[in-house]
Amino acid sequence: MDCEKVSIVVPVYNGEKFIESCLEQLINQTYKNLEIIVVNDGSSDSSKIIIQNKMKLDNRIFYYEKINGGTGSALNLGFSKASGYYQTWSSCDDIKYENYIEELVSCLKENTKCDFVFSDHEEKYLNNPKVIIRRKLAGVRESGIMEDFLNITYKYCITGICFMFTKKIKDNIGEFDELAGEDYIMGAKMGLCSKVYYLDKSLGIHVLHDNCLTLRKPGCTNQADMIVRRLLERFVR
Repeated sequence: MDCEKVSIVVPVYNGEKFIESCLEQLINQTYKNLEIIVVNDGSSDSSKIIIQNKMKLDNRIFYYEKINGGTGSALNLGFSKASGYYQTWSSCDDIKYENYIEELVSCLKENTKCDFVFSDHEEKYLNNPKVIIRRKLAGVRESGIMEDFLNITYKYCITGICFMFTKKIKDNIGEFDELAGEDYIMGAKMGLCSKVYYLDKSLGIHVLHDNCLTLRKPGCTNQADMIVRRLLERFVR
């Protein structure tokens, strides 16, 4: 295992409109010691061709494909191939700033009690791209170790789209749940196992478009919400 390498898993399902830009953003990160693990989750569009063309330009991109099973199952395949000490994942329709990886690695290196870090992000609707909203953690808060992470997470998911964890904590917890809201559940589990660091800085944009699950299926994370509350109910004040 390379203690400086970052593994980035990118699950893709019919992402031809976004995957090229996503991979370019990851290739152009200021932090260079990366492996970019793309999992094609049964796409029926041109995603595979776009990814394979990008692979010819950068040997840090690795490609796997599987029968469609949802984001959780794609993440589980991707992380089973990951070798980096630091790990994260990105939806192909998110936008990540060029310092996204470097900033999160620095937080984990400087705060060795923490195996999980997340930052603020912004949101925009694709049909109104001029409007960008900063999604900041509730209240005014400075960067630092969050002593109240579990209490806030019990109420709602706060970890957003820019986060990183160590291979150690991910291996200890195991696989992602294969249901909508898998990131919410995993974040809660990590908060039970480690101190969590919050970075008061926006490192990316969550793009809301007509086909994204958030808008297409409101309430799709209800089951994940219940699982998180059951996990944390003994630990919150």
